[in-house]
Amino acid sequence: NRIKSPRNSSYIGGEGGAVGAAGDSINIKNCTFYYNIASKGAAIMIGGLPYPYMEGTTYGNNANISDCYIYNNIATQEGGAVHITGNNASFQNSVFINNTAKNGDGGAIYISDSVEYIQVHGCGGEGFINNTAGNRGGAIFSHSNIFYFDGGNNDQKYINNNATNGGSAIYYIGDNFILKGTFINNVPWYHEINITEGYNIYWGDVENFTVSWHEGDNVIPGVYDCK
Repeated sequence: NRIKSPRNSSYIGGEGGAVGAAGDSINIKNCTFYYNIASKGAAIMIGGLPYPYMEGTTYGNNANISDCYIYNNIATQEGGAVHITGNNASFQNSVFINNTAKNGDGGAIYISDSVEYIQVHGCGGEGFINNTAGNRGGAIFSHSNIFYFDGGNNDQKYINNNATNGGSAIYYIGDNFILKGTFINNVPWYHEINITEGYNIYWGDVENFTVSWHEGDNVIPGVYDCK
Protein backbone atom coordinates (compact mmCIF):
# COMPACT_ATOMS: atom_id res chain seq x y z
CA ASN A 1 0.00 0.00 0.00
CA ARG A 2 2.39 2.70 -1.18
CA ILE A 3 1.49 5.96 -2.87
CA LYS A 4 4.36 7.83 -4.46
CA SER A 5 4.57 11.59 -3.87
CA PRO A 6 1.01 12.90 -4.40
CA ARG A 7 1.09 16.67 -4.94
CA ASN A 8 -0.82 19.61 -6.37
CA SER A 9 -4.17 17.89 -5.93
CA SER A 10 -7.35 19.86 -5.28
CA TYR A 11 -10.63 18.46 -4.03
CA ILE A 12 -12.01 21.64 -2.54
CA GLY A 13 -15.59 20.43 -2.20
CA GLY A 14 -14.65 17.08 -0.66
CA GLU A 15 -12.25 15.21 1.57
CA GLY A 16 -8.80 13.74 1.02
CA GLY A 17 -7.07 16.03 -1.44
CA ALA A 18 -4.39 13.49 -2.41
CA VAL A 19 -5.51 10.26 -0.75
CA GLY A 20 -8.92 9.18 0.53
CA ALA A 21 -9.01 5.67 1.99
CA ALA A 22 -11.18 3.43 4.15
CA GLY A 23 -10.70 -0.02 5.60
CA ASP A 24 -8.41 -1.76 8.07
CA SER A 25 -4.62 -1.59 8.44
CA ILE A 26 -3.97 1.19 5.93
CA ASN A 27 -0.23 1.83 5.69
CA ILE A 28 1.22 4.93 4.02
CA LYS A 29 5.02 4.89 3.97
CA ASN A 30 7.91 6.84 2.40
CA CYS A 31 5.70 9.44 0.71
CA THR A 32 5.86 13.19 0.18
CA PHE A 33 2.60 15.16 0.15
CA TYR A 34 2.60 18.84 -0.75
CA TYR A 35 0.40 21.60 -2.21
CA ASN A 36 -2.83 19.63 -1.83
CA ILE A 37 -6.21 21.28 -1.11
CA ALA A 38 -9.47 19.83 0.22
CA SER A 39 -12.21 20.64 2.69
CA LYS A 40 -10.88 18.01 5.15
CA GLY A 41 -7.62 16.07 5.15
CA ALA A 42 -5.93 18.03 2.40
CA ALA A 43 -3.18 15.43 1.97
CA ILE A 44 -4.69 12.28 3.52
CA MET A 45 -8.15 11.34 4.75
CA ILE A 46 -8.56 7.90 6.30
CA GLY A 47 -12.14 6.97 7.19
CA GLY A 48 -14.94 9.49 7.54
CA LEU A 49 -15.63 9.45 3.81
CA PRO A 50 -19.37 9.96 3.25
CA TYR A 51 -19.53 8.49 -0.23
CA PRO A 52 -23.13 7.94 -1.39
CA TYR A 53 -22.60 4.30 -2.33
CA MET A 54 -21.45 3.43 1.19
CA GLU A 55 -23.77 3.08 4.15
CA GLY A 56 -23.07 5.85 6.63
CA THR A 57 -19.60 7.14 7.40
CA THR A 58 -16.63 4.92 6.61
CA TYR A 59 -13.86 4.05 9.06
CA GLY A 60 -10.12 3.52 8.79
CA ASN A 61 -8.95 1.27 11.60
CA ASN A 62 -5.30 0.70 12.60
CA ALA A 63 -3.94 3.29 10.17
CA ASN A 64 -0.21 3.93 10.06
CA ILE A 65 1.62 6.84 8.45
CA SER A 66 5.41 6.55 8.57
CA ASP A 67 8.55 8.12 7.08
CA CYS A 68 6.51 10.79 5.26
CA TYR A 69 7.23 14.45 4.53
CA ILE A 70 3.97 16.43 4.52
CA TYR A 71 4.01 20.16 3.87
CA ASN A 72 2.14 23.17 2.41
CA ASN A 73 -1.28 21.50 2.37
CA ILE A 74 -4.51 23.45 2.98
CA ALA A 75 -7.89 22.28 4.27
CA THR A 76 -10.73 24.76 4.22
CA GLN A 77 -12.20 23.04 7.29
CA GLU A 78 -10.33 20.56 9.53
CA GLY A 79 -7.19 18.46 9.20
CA GLY A 80 -4.80 20.67 7.27
CA ALA A 81 -2.68 17.65 6.31
CA VAL A 82 -4.29 14.50 7.76
CA HIS A 83 -7.80 13.61 8.94
CA ILE A 84 -8.50 10.22 10.56
CA THR A 85 -11.77 8.57 11.61
CA GLY A 86 -11.42 5.05 12.97
CA ASN A 87 -9.99 2.98 15.80
CA ASN A 88 -6.25 3.34 16.49
CA ALA A 89 -3.81 5.42 14.47
CA SER A 90 -0.06 5.93 14.54
CA PHE A 91 2.38 8.43 13.04
CA GLN A 92 6.05 7.50 12.94
CA ASN A 93 9.17 9.35 11.77
CA SER A 94 7.17 11.88 9.76
CA VAL A 95 7.45 15.65 9.34
CA PHE A 96 4.60 18.19 9.11
CA ILE A 97 5.44 21.72 7.97
CA ASN A 98 3.30 24.72 6.89
CA ASN A 99 -0.03 22.90 6.83
CA THR A 100 -3.25 24.84 7.43
CA ALA A 101 -6.81 24.13 8.56
CA LYS A 102 -8.33 27.47 7.59
CA ASN A 103 -11.64 27.39 9.44
CA GLY A 104 -11.34 24.33 11.67
CA ASP A 105 -9.27 22.20 14.02
CA GLY A 106 -5.95 20.44 13.51
CA GLY A 107 -3.53 22.46 11.40
CA ALA A 108 -1.49 19.33 10.64
CA ILE A 109 -3.49 16.41 12.09
CA TYR A 110 -7.15 16.00 13.03
CA ILE A 111 -8.24 12.89 14.95
CA SER A 112 -11.99 12.35 15.29
CA ASP A 113 -13.79 11.19 18.43
CA SER A 114 -14.12 7.65 17.09
CA VAL A 115 -10.39 6.94 17.57
CA GLU A 116 -9.59 4.95 20.70
CA TYR A 117 -5.79 5.23 20.66
CA ILE A 118 -3.33 7.48 18.84
CA GLN A 119 0.46 7.36 18.91
CA VAL A 120 2.82 10.00 17.54
CA HIS A 121 6.28 8.45 17.77
CA GLY A 122 9.74 9.34 16.57
CA CYS A 123 8.74 12.49 14.67
CA GLY A 124 11.90 14.12 15.91
CA GLY A 125 14.19 16.60 14.21
CA GLU A 126 11.87 18.92 12.31
CA GLY A 127 8.66 17.41 13.72
CA PHE A 128 5.74 19.89 13.58
CA ILE A 129 6.66 23.36 12.32
CA ASN A 130 4.58 26.39 11.23
CA ASN A 131 1.22 24.60 11.15
CA THR A 132 -1.91 26.73 11.63
CA ALA A 133 -5.49 26.07 12.71
CA GLY A 134 -8.30 28.61 12.36
CA ASN A 135 -9.87 27.14 15.47
CA ARG A 136 -8.06 24.69 17.81
CA GLY A 137 -4.89 22.58 17.69
CA GLY A 138 -2.28 24.35 15.58
CA ALA A 139 -0.29 21.13 15.06
CA ILE A 140 -2.65 18.43 16.36
CA PHE A 141 -6.28 18.20 17.40
CA SER A 142 -7.30 14.88 18.94
CA HIS A 143 -10.49 13.58 20.49
CA SER A 144 -9.44 10.10 21.60
CA ASN A 145 -9.29 7.97 24.72
CA ILE A 146 -5.51 7.48 24.81
CA PHE A 147 -3.01 9.91 23.31
CA TYR A 148 0.69 8.98 23.38
CA PHE A 149 3.40 11.34 22.08
CA ASP A 150 7.00 10.18 22.22
CA GLY A 151 9.90 11.33 20.12
CA GLY A 152 11.63 7.99 20.54
CA ASN A 153 15.38 8.35 20.10
CA ASN A 154 14.83 11.81 18.62
CA ASP A 155 13.52 14.92 20.34
CA GLN A 156 10.01 15.53 19.01
CA LYS A 157 9.63 19.25 18.35
CA TYR A 158 6.62 21.56 18.04
CA ILE A 159 7.80 24.90 16.69
CA ASN A 160 5.93 28.05 15.59
CA ASN A 161 2.52 26.42 15.39
CA ASN A 162 -0.54 28.65 15.73
CA ALA A 163 -4.19 28.24 16.68
CA THR A 164 -6.83 30.92 17.11
CA ASN A 165 -8.83 29.33 19.94
CA GLY A 166 -6.46 27.26 22.08
CA GLY A 167 -3.90 24.51 21.84
CA SER A 168 -1.45 26.28 19.56
CA ALA A 169 0.60 23.06 19.52
CA ILE A 170 -1.86 20.40 20.74
CA TYR A 171 -5.56 20.42 21.65
CA TYR A 172 -6.64 17.17 23.29
CA ILE A 173 -10.06 15.95 24.43
CA GLY A 174 -9.93 12.61 26.25
CA ASP A 175 -8.78 10.79 29.37
CA ASN A 176 -5.21 9.56 29.01
CA PHE A 177 -2.45 11.86 27.77
CA ILE A 178 1.27 10.97 27.71
CA LEU A 179 3.74 13.44 26.27
CA LYS A 180 7.46 13.89 25.62
CA GLY A 181 8.87 16.65 23.42
CA THR A 182 10.07 20.23 23.04
CA PHE A 183 7.75 23.21 22.46
CA ILE A 184 9.14 26.44 21.00
CA ASN A 185 7.37 29.68 20.01
CA ASN A 186 3.90 28.28 19.54
CA VAL A 187 1.29 31.07 19.42
CA PRO A 188 -0.49 31.92 21.64
CA TRP A 189 2.09 30.64 24.11
CA TYR A 190 -0.41 30.59 27.00
CA HIS A 191 -2.38 27.77 25.34
CA GLU A 192 0.35 25.65 23.81
CA ILE A 193 -1.39 22.55 25.11
CA ASN A 194 -5.07 22.48 26.01
CA ILE A 195 -6.46 19.37 27.71
CA THR A 196 -10.18 18.89 28.27
CA GLU A 197 -11.74 16.05 30.29
CA GLY A 198 -8.27 14.68 31.09
CA TYR A 199 -7.98 12.30 34.05
CA ASN A 200 -4.61 10.59 33.67
CA ILE A 201 -2.13 13.15 32.40
CA TYR A 202 1.65 12.70 32.35
CA TRP A 203 4.36 14.72 30.70
CA GLY A 204 8.01 13.90 31.15
CA ASP A 205 11.19 15.05 29.41
CA VAL A 206 9.33 18.11 28.17
CA GLU A 207 11.01 21.49 27.85
CA ASN A 208 9.36 24.88 28.40
CA PHE A 209 5.75 24.50 27.41
CA THR A 210 2.54 25.90 28.79
CA VAL A 211 -0.60 23.95 29.47
CA SER A 212 -4.23 24.45 30.41
CA TRP A 213 -6.57 21.66 31.39
CA HIS A 214 -10.22 21.41 32.41
CA GLU A 215 -12.20 18.95 34.53
CA GLY A 216 -9.06 16.88 35.05
CA ASP A 217 -7.49 15.17 38.02
CA ASN A 218 -4.56 12.79 38.56
CA VAL A 219 -2.37 15.30 36.75
CA ILE A 220 1.33 14.44 37.09
CA PRO A 221 3.48 17.22 35.57
CA GLY A 222 7.08 16.81 34.56
CA VAL A 223 9.26 19.73 33.45
CA TYR A 224 7.08 22.59 32.26
CA ASP A 225 6.70 26.33 32.46
CA CYS A 226 3.27 27.82 33.09
CA LYS A 227 4.56 31.40 32.64
